[in-house]
Amino acid sequence: MLRFFPVLAVLFFSSSVFAQTARDGVPAYNADFGQGMNFGWYHEWADADLGRISMGTLDGDTPGIGVNAVRPGLFAWFLEEFGYDIRDDEFQLYKRLGAPNNVAIIGYPSDDQRGNEEWCSGSRSNLFKGMWEPIWDNNNGTAYNEDNTYAAYIYKTVEEYGDEVRFWEIWNEPDINYDGNGWKSREFEGNWYDNDIDPCEIQIQAPIQAYVRMLRISYEVIKRLKPNDYVAVGGLGFPSFLDAVMRTTDEPNNGAVTSEYPFGGGAYFDCLSFHVYPHLEGAFREWNNDEGDWDYTRTSDQALIGVKDKLEDFEAVLADYGYDGTQFPEKVKICTESNLPRKHFDEDSAERSSIEMQRNFILKILARSQEWGLSQFHPYQLADNHRIDEADFEFDLMGFYHFINDEDIKVDDVDRTQTGVAYKTYADLLRGANYSGSTSRMLDLPSGVDGVGFRQPNGTLAFMLWAVTDQDGNEFPSEDYQVPSAILNGDYVVAEWDYESTKSTRSLSSTLALSGSPIFLVDPSIVSIISSNTNVDVDEAIQFWPNPAKTSLRVVFDSDFTEAVGQDNLSGSFVDVLGRLTTVPEAQLRAGRLDVSKLPNGIYQLILQSDDREVVKTFVKQ
Repeated sequence: MLRFFPVLAVLFFSSSVFAQTARDGVPAYNADFGQGMNFGWYHEWADADLGRISMGTLDGDTPGIGVNAVRPGLFAWFLEEFGYDIRDDEFQLYKRLGAPNNVAIIGYPSDDQRGNEEWCSGSRSNLFKGMWEPIWDNNNGTAYNEDNTYAAYIYKTVEEYGDEVRFWEIWNEPDINYDGNGWKSREFEGNWYDNDIDPCEIQIQAPIQAYVRMLRISYEVIKRLKPNDYVAVGGLGFPSFLDAVMRTTDEPNNGAVTSEYPFGGGAYFDCLSFHVYPHLEGAFREWNNDEGDWDYTRTSDQALIGVKDKLEDFEAVLADYGYDGTQFPEKVKICTESNLPRKHFDEDSAERSSIEMQRNFILKILARSQEWGLSQFHPYQLADNHRIDEADFEFDLMGFYHFINDEDIKVDDVDRTQTGVAYKTYADLLRGANYSGSTSRMLDLPSGVDGVGFRQPNGTLAFMLWAVTDQDGNEFPSEDYQVPSAILNGDYVVAEWDYESTKSTRSLSSTLALSGSPIFLVDPSIVSIISSNTNVDVDEAIQFWPNPAKTSLRVVFDSDFTEAVGQDNLSGSFVDVLGRLTTVPEAQLRAGRLDVSKLPNGIYQLILQSDDREVVKTFVKQ
């Protein structure tokens, strides 16, 4: 297999430093694990309101479902028609509501931007014109070359939304294919590992080197403007397509290696974004030669195996080309589409799907995603496409809310599914927590029981436990788990999947009766913080970020508090989970930048008081 390892320079732009390619460096992702969401489309709903029911409103009136990252599109045709600032308010709202590290789907040119090439005979390419024109020319008052329509589009988009987007996903499922070759492994004729991909096979209607060219342009432009952002390939469904990207350069004729086009596509993205629907990809069945038929295991735990297998297939391709942290930096990985349906509509599977299977899968895959090193996980989708009695397709019933697409249903009327409640419970109990191998090993898991251990931002430990579901369609296994003494002697309470709704916990006992529905063991300080914030006066006009914070909190006050700052009658303090108080210096309040560098790691309340008003905010110091 061909490899190339020249020494690369480091580029300097506007006092920012970044690696010339992803062969040199990949930014560290230090933000919270992303509980993402694909909105879907509902013609009666504005994107801002979809954000509110995803993340929750700051006043607490709309609890949301725990989302802290979303994956909307910033399509070229849309921005060209309505203006590049058309979604400014929405993206700024997402950030205010606690989602600053979003994924944006990039691509889809307007007709004027679209190229005229016909790489697939009789079919015009779906990509941009002028992509092989120089990226930069510094003419006409712009750094980018306006003849390169993709470079111009990506520059203007990143310039407009760069403060609210962290991952730039280059096209959605560019590997959608029409002849079935994408799924084939090497032993099958026509597979994409050993054969060039016919442009007619894939939705971009262009050869693989054209997609690699998009990645290269994206990398140069995005890293110039936002060096710590990520260029994401995909979201991809087929590891074989990734292999084609890795082995092909952006040389326009056949993707060959030349001095002008020296690297395969792996040099021009630093994040793998992939999609996986286990029930569609064979995770639930295995061929039985003796019976001449399929053996089925349709459970939430088997779905986890399907996701892991898919991830490992992608990771194997990256390792084949050296992107495994040895020769070249390991890439950040995110899953931007996955879920199970609550109901199937084919006769063979109708009785096997359930809300319990979907709900359990979502909780388990969040924990496993953190264990496997994913930075974000985005399920599909926010709300059901149809009412339950009108649904006729399994993707109609994947929502975290029941059907909302009715002019009579407003933000205050939405109804969460059990999966939506469980998603919020995970966020409430484990937001900011990191997977811990040593903590997981404390569980000393017996056969039939599974679980994951975490370390909370305040230093306490947390666990998620469940009985393994290994019988077809059965989400109700039963296992008695003897709690190890190291955990039993700690300070933990037990919360169920619906904790966010009930706010109920119970004491930890020496034996836990487990089912297929995960339970949480958490420090009481975590639930006390959640409980104490239930009726807190939280004003959307008073914003602070980042959260979690490492060194400083940036605070923006509304007019009342701004006036208070000017009149020296605003005070502030940090209060930890034990009630200990640290006063915020007046100068920091005036500047709106609070130093938290000397605070021990943990959960705090920031209390801001003026003459007639008090606001309490919760944040995490990391």
